[in-house]
Amino acid sequence: MWRSGRLYHESGFTLLEIMVVVVLIGILATFAVLALGDGGRRERLRDTANTVCMLTSLAAQEAVLTSRPIMLTFAEGQYFLQEYRDSSWQTREHDPLFKVRSLPAGAQIWIGVGGREVRANEAFQLATFLPDGSDERLSVEFRDEYSSTTIRLSPEADEYVVRTP
Repeated sequence: MWRSGRLYHESGFTLLEIMVVVVLIGILATFAVLALGDGGRRERLRDTANTVCMLTSLAAQEAVLTSRPIMLTFAEGQYFLQEYRDSSWQTREHDPLFKVRSLPAGAQIWIGVGGREVRANEAFQLATFLPDGSDERLSVEFRDEYSSTTIRLSPEADEYVVRTP
C-alpha cells in the first residue's frame, strides 16, 4: 500500500487468524483435561466420605443428648439418619442433620462383612449409635464405577477415618 509516496507494509495478525488459534488452543485444552482429569469425581467422592465421617460424629453426640438410638442408613443412592422412637426407625422432619443426602453419580458402596467386601445393592445400616455412647459400625468403601477411585472409611477409636488406598 502506498502512503505519501512510500511503500507502507502492514504487519501483524488478522483477527481471523487470532480467533482460529484461540479455538485450537481451547480444543486442545479440553482434550488434555478429559485425558488427565476425572471431572472432579475423586473430590466429590472424598467430600461424601468426609460428610459421612462428620455425620457419624454428630449422630453419636445426638444419640447421647436425646437418649435415643440413631442409625445411619444407605439406600438407593442416598444416605440419611434415623432415630428410634415409637417402636420404629423414623426420620425427623425439618431437621438438617436428618435430611436425605445423595451419593455422587457412579458411586458404589462396598461394606466389610465377615472379613470380605460385599457390594451393597440394597439398603443397609452403616452405623448405629446408642444413648449410652456405644456404637456398632461397619467398614465401608466408596468406589467410583467410572474411575479407579476408592475411598475407605474405617471405624477406629470411636470415629471413622478416611483412607485413600
